[in-house]
Parts: sequence; C-alpha cells; structure tokens
Amino acid sequence: MAIGSFEIPASQLATFLRVCKTHLYSGKQGAEKNALDSILVYTISGEYGDTPGVGTILLGVSSDGLCASLMSKPCGGALDDAILVPGDRIGTITSWLGDAVRESRAEKSEDPLVLWSVSNGYESNLRTSPSRTESLRVNTTSSEEYPEREIQAILKARDDGAETMTDADGNELPVGAMFSFGPASQKSHAVRGILGGRIDYYPPKHPTGVWAVEDKANGWRGAFPAEKYSVGNDLDNPEIPLYLRCDE
Repeated sequence: MAIGSFEIPASQLATFLRVCKTHLYSGKQGAEKNALDSILVYTISGEYGDTPGVGTILLGVSSDGLCASLMSKPCGGALDDAILVPGDRIGTITSWLGDAVRESRAEKSEDPLVLWSVSNGYESNLRTSPSRTESLRVNTTSSEEYPEREIQAILKARDDGAETMTDADGNELPVGAMFSFGPASQKSHAVRGILGGRIDYYPPKHPTGVWAVEDKANGWRGAFPAEKYSVGNDLDNPEIPLYLRCDE
C-alpha cells in the first residue's frame, strides 16, 4: 500500500524546499552522512493561517543540530507517514519545478500543480498537472532515524528556556540590554531573502537563550541560539565610541 500523495502548486513547493534547505546540516567534506542532511516532510490536518476551515498542511522540518526551521504550506491530499528528502536532491527538484513554472508562464497559463506520490518503499515520484515535463523520481526514505524529538526541543526551547545561564566555567551570566548574535542567526536572514516578508523575533527569558523567529504571512517558524557573552562585558552600552564630526 502506498504511503500517500499530496498536491501543491509548483512555485509554492519550490519555495517550501528552498526555505527548508537553509537549515540543513552541511558537515565537513568527507564526513559520514547524517540524518540532518535531509528534510523531514509530512502532512497534518488542521487550520492554516487565517484560512477558514480544516484542511491538509504540508510541513517541512530541517535543522543543523543548533538551529531549526519549520515551514508550512496548505496542500491537497495527505501522507500516512513522514519521509526524508535528501538535501543533495533539493537542487534537482527545484530545477525541475522551475522548468515547469517557466513553461507555464511562457504559455501564460496558471502555475502547474505538482502531485508528489510516495510508494510503500518510500520512493517519491513527482509529476505536474497539466503535464509539462517528464516525471521526476526521488530516492526519499523513511524518517525512522530522524531525531525528531530533539529538533522539536530546539523549536520549543524559547518557551521552555531558563531564566539563568552560565558560561563555560559555571559563572552565572548577568542580564543586561545586550543580545549577541553569531552565525546561527544568519539563517533567518537567508529565509527572509527567499520569502521576502517580515521576520518577527521573539527574545528568550535570558539574553543568551534560544530565540523564536517567524514569518507569519508565509508560514515559517524557526529557532536559533544567541551567543554567550563574557561575564565582564558592559551589557548596557556599546563600547566603540561614536566618532561623529557634529559632536566636535
């Protein structure tokens, strides 16, 4: 028996996959493959945004083990089980989708629908309706080895965060006005570049905790940790002087 299928406009699916890819684990060259190299894809039944009524929602979860991303889009159909879509196949899929969209626009037609079917062996087959390109086979797999609970914990960390934090030596970090953002925060900027919408940031209980971020209009939510600062830092004022000519 097949796992199921879902249907979604090609351009929406391309955006969905591109957003999910921003948070995938990349690892070092030659490193052993990791389940976090893949996107966890599944469907649920529920209400989506301001759309009235209950429908099917397509979800994509991705993480590098530090940050996490949850992308959602309404769709038709449903999957009975989750699948893993390999990160190294995302480019092939989005290129195939792009060809279908360009053909449609050249003919001044509507965005073609993509039917994504999953066999009982968890292999996926993608085809457009109306048919504009040859179907595409993708070696997706079962989600059995995906650390879903751990990634869910990252996404929920702001709500469950501690009010006190310590540095590597166990010293309690004081609370001030400063928040420090490192490379982990840049992935939310990458998502904004794809979606083009407004990103809202929700601070944690402690400035060095995990931030929640979202683009409500486009169905994206993420989480990333702030950087830990040193105990001796001035947490209320910038340290670099303002070398302004008008102050002379």
